[in-house]
Order: sequence, then C-alpha cells, then structure tokens
Amino acid sequence: MGRETSCLAQFGDWTGDGKLSLETDDVVFRGAQRLSIRLGDVKQASAQDGWLVIAHTGGMARFDLGDQAEKWAHAISNPKTRLDKLEVKAHSKVLVDGLEDDTLFMEELRRRTSSVDTGGREKDYDIVLVRVEHTDDLAGLDSLAKRIRPAGVIWIVHPKGRKDLSHDVLVGAAKRAGLIDTKTARFSETHTCLKVVIPKGKR
Repeated sequence: MGRETSCLAQFGDWTGDGKLSLETDDVVFRGAQRLSIRLGDVKQASAQDGWLVIAHTGGMARFDLGDQAEKWAHAISNPKTRLDKLEVKAHSKVLVDGLEDDTLFMEELRRRTSSVDTGGREKDYDIVLVRVEHTDDLAGLDSLAKRIRPAGVIWIVHPKGRKDLSHDVLVGAAKRAGLIDTKTARFSETHTCLKVVIPKGKR
C-alpha cells in the first residue's frame, strides 16, 4: 500500500522506536522488537490523541503518529481491494489476456465494470491485464502496447519468485515494447503484477 513512517511503538511490555509499514496484507513494525499484524486479524483501528491504536487477535498495539494517526486508522480499517490496486474503475474498458480461467477474478472484474473483453481485437483500452507464465509470453507486449489508449496501462501478471521472470527481465521486455514500468501490486498468493505504461513524451 506504500504507507511507511518512523515512530514510537508500544505493544506487550515493550516500548521503543522503529519503522511502521502498511503492507498489502499486514501492518508491520520493525525495530528492536518486531510486530506483524495481519489485516484480517485487526478488530479495530482508531486514532486516540495522536496515537494509532490497533486492537487485534493477538492483543493491543499503539503507535505515536501525531496528526497522521487518523489517516492510518482509516487506511487499515478500509483496505484497498485487488481491483482498487489495479486501478479498475466502473467506467474502465478492460482487456483480459490469459486470466479467463480465474473464475473468482473474472467475477470481481465484471462486478466492477461492464466493459470486459477477453479476446476481441479492439483498441483504446484503459487497462490490459496479461498473464505471463513463460518468457515467450512477453513477446506479445508489443502488440498489446498498440491497443491501449495513450494514458492506458498494462498490468503484467506473473509468478512470484521466478528468476526467468524477474523484475529486470519484465522491465527489459517492456522497454523493448516502448513501455516503462511505474509500480507493482499484489495479485494473489502466487502472482504479482508489474504496471507498465507508454512514456509521457510518446503519448
């Protein structure tokens, strides 16, 4: 989720400084003591006198965030969905390539937008979601780049931890297709996504 700050923390019998991060599935504090709270285990997150207070299944934790406490509490209480992270909106025109057999995802997608294409040859898509399982699959980026609108995006959905499909490999393939990478997002327990776009100077 990209939220991170240094702060004073209190949990259990321990008090100390460290770094607090709001990650995809967890709130993580790293200091002399480490604490990881899964978002699914959070009972309540609230702001109290400049402290972020998290009640969770393992107990209670407090973080001194000052005027940022309320924003953190809201973000923890209202985590982004997968489609929020992939920037899919109700009006988005989306092309899906290789994810058609993911029934759960396709149901989520069609509930969000009625404009979902799984094989047509149209152009001017807002978002293309392409699944890449082998390096040979990256050859299709060039043609997909021609099917998004100038400010459109391509999300490359790929397996986690594969050296043959490392970040550098994906970025290199994107560059050869005239695209640049901007960020990553979690897709599932086994897959992650790389967002690539047309450089602003070429739109």
